[in-house]
Amino acid sequence: MSTGNAELVLNTTAPDAEKTDLVASSSPSTDIEKQRQHSVAEGIENLDQALQALDIDAKEADEAFAFLKNHPNADSVTQDAVAILNDPKLTKKLLRKIDWVIIPCMMATYFLQFLDKTTVSYTSIMGMRTDTHLHGQGYSNISMMFYVGFLAAEFPTQYFAQRISRLGKYLGANVMLWGVVLSTMAASNSYAALMVQRTLLGIFEACVAPILVLIIAMWYQKREQGRRVSFFYVCNSLTQIIGGLIAYGASFTQSGFASWRIFFLVIGLLTIVLGGFVFTVLPDSPVKAPSSRFSDAEKIAALIRVKDNQSGTQNAKIKMDQVVKSFKDLRVWLVALSVMLTSIPNGGISNFSSILLTTFGYSSREALILNTPSGVFGVFFVLLTGYLSDRWNDRSMAFMLLLAWNASNLAGHSKKVTVNALTLVAFCTGNIVGTQTFQDSEAPGYKSGKISIMSTLCAQILVCVALRVCNERLNRQNRQKVEEMGEEERETLREKLAYADVTDRENPFFVYTR
Repeated sequence: MSTGNAELVLNTTAPDAEKTDLVASSSPSTDIEKQRQHSVAEGIENLDQALQALDIDAKEADEAFAFLKNHPNADSVTQDAVAILNDPKLTKKLLRKIDWVIIPCMMATYFLQFLDKTTVSYTSIMGMRTDTHLHGQGYSNISMMFYVGFLAAEFPTQYFAQRISRLGKYLGANVMLWGVVLSTMAASNSYAALMVQRTLLGIFEACVAPILVLIIAMWYQKREQGRRVSFFYVCNSLTQIIGGLIAYGASFTQSGFASWRIFFLVIGLLTIVLGGFVFTVLPDSPVKAPSSRFSDAEKIAALIRVKDNQSGTQNAKIKMDQVVKSFKDLRVWLVALSVMLTSIPNGGISNFSSILLTTFGYSSREALILNTPSGVFGVFFVLLTGYLSDRWNDRSMAFMLLLAWNASNLAGHSKKVTVNALTLVAFCTGNIVGTQTFQDSEAPGYKSGKISIMSTLCAQILVCVALRVCNERLNRQNRQKVEEMGEEERETLREKLAYADVTDRENPFFVYTR
């Protein structure tokens, strides 16, 4: 790949950077614009040199490596990519285009995942427990089985997704499959059937959050990732609003078909339809995005935009050394512990919220509609937290930002896949424990459940502080390593490592968010 000489020419005869000049076919209107054009073009030239010098097997490198190095029309396409990045309007247009393709798919998927796994919370007070003969801990157990299936499938589904390297297609297929399972729950008449269906639901939903984290890391700069995570995580709150309203409406049905069965069927069919949308629309990666949506110049511009993340896009080869290094990284275990501590309350609240509301004297129908106000507050809080996270470069503010933490603070595709899977294993473990802290023998007060919520959330604050200290220490160490390098060595190595698919701990240019 070469920058060519059609419109942008680098004059590097001066011995220092300050005397380096960028001559364009039309003079830039301001010094700031000139400096920015110089930065983009210089980055392209350095990237070109680094890619040609990167003597590694393409299977070992990130997939962007082969695309950038071996493109048949490298010169002309690169010039088009430079033109996009040199023009603020075109750059913003590209980002908007990425947002309009990626964000709706992520929001639809996360909305469905949270709604579908919590449908039992609504149907539990719509007659399901009576019609399916659930007694004692029966309801707690069917709530738990979702996370058992999720836990069992997490590592296999993530490594399978890496091997096929078709994240959009794989995600969409799983959404449609769990939609089919949810639809069949409308026909359930026994405890055994619900146990099997909830397990299958967990298996098919296991791939969602880790794949969304990988997609965020592929398409967005670190300073953009917190808000993008908030855009899909806010769907947890939206489901409380929309799910509550749908369940409330379904509760008024007068027919031989029970309202809770109608609720399962409607939500299941909606999931199948939206799963087909995700399968069709969501790109697998910037490199594999359909040419009908992104030109090659836009693909290259998108890759160059995220180059400074130093985390690459994806690699189909599972690298066992990265897997091992994941388990040796203290920060990985701190994230897993933090996720588990926040998931214990979630396991109880997400499945028992409607039941708990009835213990305050509200009718079942009133309890369904009373789930919505907390969703409204959640929408505001999540979006504000995502905005402040990017503004302050801080990922320790809320659980959703632990997902952004994985997107911003990991490099090496096999390591990212492993840590994402481990994070969701912790999520499942916490939720399994959470469903069992609400004991039927303690109804309606559920004292143990309330104590577990308060104690785990307090402990989680301490873990977040420890994680922040670790990241700041690693940043200091990396800055010291970079300062000890010569200028030429520093710039060449920086470009080489951008797409070499190495872990964050092996890359001194990697910058950790707090």
